[in-house]
Amino acid sequence: MNYSLDNDEVILLESEVGYNRNIVNDYVTLTNKKMILESQKGIFKKRKELIEIINLDDIKIYNNEVQCKAKGFDVNIQTVNKNIKLTFNGLINPQKLATKITDVLTNTSLSTRGSNKVKKAIDTIDNATGLESREILKGVLENGIKGTLLHGFKKNKK
Repeated sequence: MNYSLDNDEVILLESEVGYNRNIVNDYVTLTNKKMILESQKGIFKKRKELIEIINLDDIKIYNNEVQCKAKGFDVNIQTVNKNIKLTFNGLINPQKLATKITDVLTNTSLSTRGSNKVKKAIDTIDNATGLESREILKGVLENGIKGTLLHGFKKNKK
């Protein structure tokens, strides 16, 4: 290990990867501040050599979207200096890496981002129809579909 972690830095993910190639014989360590890439050297006595340290703040964000995308076995990352491709042996770790990087850079979790998208979609529907979807759903849960239909839908008071 040719690097040290800060006192407020924690490891979020460690995995074997291929760095800008399809051969998986490198390693990535993701922390809450940086991504550390190392290569494995030696046949019998294996050791790791530092390839590069990438600060997570260097990853681009465009239209509130972190430019880190998992697709199949690969993760493509756009930084201010270059584009990076990491290749994994499986399908789970690429998604984990992309999600954890996005969590750190947006200060949110996957569930929070998903919830915000649903809320935004409901607000768009409410604005377009003039109905209050949340109140309708509340009525269905409290009174059932029949009771809600008999009492009528609530309209927006805008």
